[in-house]
Amino acid sequence: MNSYIKARDPRGHVALTRFECRTALNMVVVLLMHMRIKREVRRVAPGFVGAAPVVLWKHRTILSVTLWRTLESMYAMGGVQSHILASRVPHKLGIRTTSGLFPYGGDWKNLLFEAAVTDVDPLHERERDPATDAPTSARKGHTP
Repeated sequence: MNSYIKARDPRGHVALTRFECRTALNMVVVLLMHMRIKREVRRVAPGFVGAAPVVLWKHRTILSVTLWRTLESMYAMGGVQSHILASRVPHKLGIRTTSGLFPYGGDWKNLLFEAAVTDVDPLHERERDPATDAPTSARKGHTP
């Protein structure tokens, strides 16, 4: 019996894809595809926050890290033609891939130290507090 739980948390998610390449040339191909796909994803997927490759030349491995505001926003990848086409390339080049999703687990101070903190997902903007977010010179009692 499989007892996994789907990551349906409405807060942010991180996707991590590992590309284990056979050659340095394969790595360059993956990096070029990554740059091209990222531009199109930014146009198509409103919940996309950003992406960055982590390149481990010595191990011929690339870790692609993508940040998403919601799990549902990731479904927009189905409408990104360059991603659909590029997803077939690694297998053809003998590149091994694996991928995983990591949902927001809570504030680091709460998770590591059980500290009572306001739980704010860093992939979402906080609502502005005029009293604390005002420029220093605009705060009451401050003279420049």
